[in-house]
Formats: sequence, C-alpha cells, structure tokens
Amino acid sequence: MKRLFLIATALFCVVGFALFPARDARAGVTRVGIGAAAMIGTHREFLGIKATGIVIEPALRISHRIGRFTLVGEGVSTLGPIDASGTNSPLQSIELSYVNFVLRYHLSHSMTFGVGESIYNQLSTYQYNFGTISPPPNFSYLVGSIARERTRAVGARFELRDELYRSQRTHLEALLAVNPRLTARWTNSTVLLYSNGPSRALPSNFVIPEAGSQIDASIENSVRERRYTLAYGLRYVNLSMDFPNHLLADRNAFVIPFVGISRTFGH
Repeated sequence: MKRLFLIATALFCVVGFALFPARDARAGVTRVGIGAAAMIGTHREFLGIKATGIVIEPALRISHRIGRFTLVGEGVSTLGPIDASGTNSPLQSIELSYVNFVLRYHLSHSMTFGVGESIYNQLSTYQYNFGTISPPPNFSYLVGSIARERTRAVGARFELRDELYRSQRTHLEALLAVNPRLTARWTNSTVLLYSNGPSRALPSNFVIPEAGSQIDASIENSVRERRYTLAYGLRYVNLSMDFPNHLLADRNAFVIPFVGISRTFGH
C-alpha cells in the first residue's frame, strides 16, 4: 500500500505541474481521459472453471509527455461483483481492480518502450452450506459460512507500443505488455452462520504467498478533434497465480472491449 501511495503521489504531482503552468511550453502535454471497459472471460482455480458474465465499469487514464518521455497511469477501481456459475464450487462472485504506472521512452516517431509497475487486486467470495437443521427454539447450530479471500499482486511491467497507422485525425496502435513476475499475499476472512440468525466473524491471522505472471495485449484506434480524442479498442489479459509447490491459485483470462474520451492540456 505504501508503494502504491508513493507512485500515485508522484504521478499526480506531475499532472498538477502540467495543468497549472500550462502557458510554459516546457510543461509538456497532459492528457486526461475517462471511459468504460467491459470484461468477458473465465476465472479458473483448482476447484474448477467459472465462466464470468459481462461487467461494464468506468476506467481512468492520465498521461504527461515531456520530450521523449511519457508518464502514464491507468486503472479500474472495481470490476464486479462478477457472478460465478458453471460448477458445484462454493465460489459465488469475484471482484477485480488494477492500476498500471508506466514510464515510456519514445524510441522513434512510432514506437515506445515502457517500464513500470502493476497493482492487481482480487476479492473472491465463497458460501458454504453445511445442511438444513431444524433445532429446538433455544438451540443454535452452525449451518454455513461465508469466506472472503483477498489477493493483492504487485510486479514490474514492461511494454512495447507501436503505431500501425496514422493520419491527420486518426491513429491506430498496438501494445504488448508483460509482467514476468508478480508476487502476492493471500488472506482470508470468514463469517459463521447459525440456524437461529446470528453470525460470528473469525479472525484471520495467516497469509499465504503467491507468485505468477501476466500478459496484456491491446489494439486501439483513436480519432482526434481539436483537444478531444475518442479512443476505442480491444484488450486481452491473461493473469496466472500459483501458491507454493506450484498449486494453482487462480487464472484469469479476459477479453476487454473499451471506449473512452480524453482531453489534452498544455502545448
């Protein structure tokens, strides 16, 4: 969390510097955009495969360019809850969020290479039913539980971006990014359910490490009109995480159509 705060602080300091002294040409160009992303795909774990529905959520992107360097921050606060179905697993829903921070270097007019960091959060909710019991009025029996498993994965991000086509108003580009190694911590919280209504939370004092990798590829087309740009495209993300001893923690494979509008500030 501290690392996320420091990176976010640095990004918004740069954005603030760009917005206020906009009349100074050395301040560069800042682009702020908002849009929507729809996630379609599968969530897999050692308990089985769960097909997800379609979830549409807002997305934010901020970038600032000075010379050959561009600092980019993008993210989605929450994707979900996504209802899970398709197996007899107790998994009920999944919530996802991510943030990417990347510093890009313009190798040429059309190609950039970027280095940064990704932060990825996942919340999985499970419900276990132990059976139906009809106790006498003054007795209480344990009939089920709700478990919430949280994972935060963090790792270095490397990306290569190339323009496929450019005209006076339109711009088509492709991007390939990888996180060769993501490390994470898994925590669990459980609420016990009783037959006569009350529930009780169990404290969670243990953490299980996870490790994995991610591939992130996209193609995007944009149309510019003065200071405004409409962008739309398709993104593919494949994230795989393992517990120790190579036991699958989860694997998420998603196709993400997206659309957004942005505005530029500065020169």
